[in-house]
Amino acid sequence: MSEDFPARPPHPSGLEKVDIKTLDERLILEKETQTWLFEKNGHEYEYDYMKSQWISTSKRAISDEDANKEDIKRQRKEDMSKLKSELNQLKKRKRNTAVYVSNLPIDLTVTDIEHAFNNFGKIQVGKDGNLKIKMYNDDSGKFKGEALVIFAQPDSASLAIEMMDNSLFNGQNIRVEEAKFDEKKDVPNKTEPGVMNVRN
Repeated sequence: MSEDFPARPPHPSGLEKVDIKTLDERLILEKETQTWLFEKNGHEYEYDYMKSQWISTSKRAISDEDANKEDIKRQRKEDMSKLKSELNQLKKRKRNTAVYVSNLPIDLTVTDIEHAFNNFGKIQVGKDGNLKIKMYNDDSGKFKGEALVIFAQPDSASLAIEMMDNSLFNGQNIRVEEAKFDEKKDVPNKTEPGVMNVRN
């Protein structure tokens, strides 16, 4: 195949693992058929994974009306733009390094939480020297069994969720989930009462 054609595109079934920046800008993914399309000199091609090459789609039943063709092209470009946006959002979520822990025993100490979670990787330390662990207190100042732990690496957070969610911790079944930073409970204001910054 000519050098003017894009290289073999990633299979549509594994797009969540693809770095969007590496995709050829000329590629369009047709969602209905899950096929990659490419246009060259007014001719359309689709990638055939069985033959490992670009194949002309001239025999496909597409209306000859230019206006209709333009509508199809426009819709495909819009769909591709949406797909890239969705994949970018998915990648951002996968890079999350924080876990939200709930239903913890209320008699736990910072050291207990640190020892339990640093088994899965290094816990981040802030510029002020504090570990990035936050214990949430009720209005009376007592620990209410909820905490935020921020790891240095995303893999550590994923592992902590996999190993600790619905597990017994000091005799109590705890929940460990990905922290959602748009929720107030996961990212409290620095002045919010009931939040304790933890030092080493």
